[in-house]
Parts: sequence; C-alpha cells; structure tokens
Amino acid sequence: MMRTRVALIAIAVIMSLLAGCTQEQEPEVQLPKALYLPSLRAAATANIHLGGLDADGEITNLITGTLYTWMPLPDRSGTALVPELAGGEPIDVSGDGTEWHVKIREDAKWENGEPITADSFIYSWKMMLDPKQVYSQASNFARYFIEIENALAYAVQESTEPKVEVAWED
Repeated sequence: MMRTRVALIAIAVIMSLLAGCTQEQEPEVQLPKALYLPSLRAAATANIHLGGLDADGEITNLITGTLYTWMPLPDRSGTALVPELAGGEPIDVSGDGTEWHVKIREDAKWENGEPITADSFIYSWKMMLDPKQVYSQASNFARYFIEIENALAYAVQESTEPKVEVAWED
C-alpha cells in the first residue's frame, strides 16, 4: 500500500512537472492591414479623367496617388501636409511662390514595376486640361487649385498641336 501511495505521488509530481513544459506559443500571424470602404454604386471607370459618376470619383480618390496628402497629427489636434509620392518638401525655385520643383520618390513605382516620373504627372495634367477630353472637373481644378501660366490658352485652343506653349519641365 505504501509503495502504491509513493508511486502515485511520484506520478503526480512528474505529471505536474511535465505540464509546465508546454510548447512555446506560436507567434501571432500578422495579417496585412486593410481598410474596406463601401460604395453604393459600381464605378464605370478608374480613370480620373474619364469618370463622371460619384462612384467613379470614390474609386479614383482611393487608388490615385498624390504628391502630398493630408494626414492627422499624432495628437489629433489637426492635420499636416506630408509627402506621399513626393521625395520631400517642395522647393520654391523662383523665390516668389510661382515656380516649385518637387522631386518624386525614387521608390515610387507603378504596379508593373515601372518608375513613376515627373512625366507621369505632366501627362495626367495635360490630359485633364485637354479640351478633347471634356473632363468635367478640369475647370474646378484649374480655377481653385492651380495657376499654370497659359493653361487656359492651352486648354481652349482648337488645334491638336499646341500653338500656345506651356513650360512642362521634368
């Protein structure tokens, strides 16, 4: 009887020791962070210059990159304009605020791996101001957000070959 009791106690001690020797917990799987935003309608196009519906605008606002974007401050006291595709702060090369140079981030690439360059932005801006595109938001954009010398003359000319020169620099 004594041997049985000692054996049971020994087994209980061994079992309690083995219970403490569990395997390490597996690390938590880090899932990619995603933000899902609903839309009431399906978009007809993702081309910001060809879209006309609110749903098109919702989609293009989410997928188009910008040079700078407004981000909330860490203390939630406001927002700050921070580089998104820009490689840093803009440089006022004219000194009077009429000419700015913005470098594009070196790691900025399209989905196919090609680099995003200044030509990408120039193409998009020219497409927006092209009178043949009849982009519905071009007038608002030109009126409220940009002042490009000769932009109006460029946009209203009838010829496909620009008669009015606009300085588009890379």
